[in-house]
Amino acid sequence: MTLNVLLMVYWIVLLAQAAPWGALIVGVALFALILVGLSFYLFLMIKEVRLNQRQANFVDSVTHELKSPIASLKLYLQTLEMRPVSDEQRGKFYRVMDQELERLDHLITQLLEVGRIDAIGEQSDPESIFIDSMLRRCGQAACAHHQRDEVETLDYDIHPAVLEARPLVVETVFRNLLDNAIKYAGDPPRIGVTVRVTDRGRVVTRISDNG
Repeated sequence: MTLNVLLMVYWIVLLAQAAPWGALIVGVALFALILVGLSFYLFLMIKEVRLNQRQANFVDSVTHELKSPIASLKLYLQTLEMRPVSDEQRGKFYRVMDQELERLDHLITQLLEVGRIDAIGEQSDPESIFIDSMLRRCGQAACAHHQRDEVETLDYDIHPAVLEARPLVVETVFRNLLDNAIKYAGDPPRIGVTVRVTDRGRVVTRISDNG
């Protein structure tokens, strides 16, 4: 850009000496066009860099998320292998394992499609998300990952709320927050989960720990 500016100014000065008005008008017009073109090119470059950063962040996020269902599945399989469990517990284990497999399949699909998206989850349509059920599902998975009792670890204070958003994005945020809350909490960990709906219809979710 600097080189173009210098060349254009020099060109305008030279031509202005021979044909002042005509050269000056033509030079200024071409100078303005070059500046507009360079600015547009710079805009596209910045947009491309930001897109690459967002895709890199998406890959990092999904890679981190892949570890949680794998660890949970491994934990339940080891539990079933090491000691006998009641039919009720076995049924609960199977349900959680099925949810984790579904989540793992969803994440892998998202990862394979990363080259065709501009942002996390944009290839999926927004849905009505019941915050209560999603938070409890994420809390259950986080407790299973860290081998903690859900009742003793999580304290829910949730007002009924429905959010219109892309499920993958919201679930990823909640799972990361709850996973880190348990990981960096005190011993034993105590996690508070509250949800409130403001007068303006905004859903405010707070996750706190004792660490």
